[in-house]
Amino acid sequence: MDKVFARVGIARYGGTVSEEVYDDYGYYLGDIDADFSIMPVIVGASYLMGNKWKLELGGGISYWMVSGKLSWGDVESDEEDAALMTFYGVGGFRYQNPLGGITFRLGMNFLAVEDVGAPWPYISLGYGF
Repeated sequence: MDKVFARVGIARYGGTVSEEVYDDYGYYLGDIDADFSIMPVIVGASYLMGNKWKLELGGGISYWMVSGKLSWGDVESDEEDAALMTFYGVGGFRYQNPLGGITFRLGMNFLAVEDVGAPWPYISLGYGF
């Protein structure tokens, strides 16, 4: 049975990274702290063809909002904001029993950022109810 599977997601990652800084002679210069926040919004769809073994073809876009600030001792940078739009494609096979149980996916993602693209293989194992 053929189906269309839609995906919409939003997430937020953030934190602080601290790194000790030394000069070429090994003298401690202080700590650099980086506060960051990453929030991707992902929208995509896949077309599934087959019964238990399905061919999966799809794609989508993701919009990444990033902000960050650096500090070193008493010196602090202004908070900087940036955004990045990426496009992705999915092609692979999925085993999914309609009655539930083990699910398995194997395939290739293609990620395009501006004029650069890269293929990424994937494998996943899960359980359906």
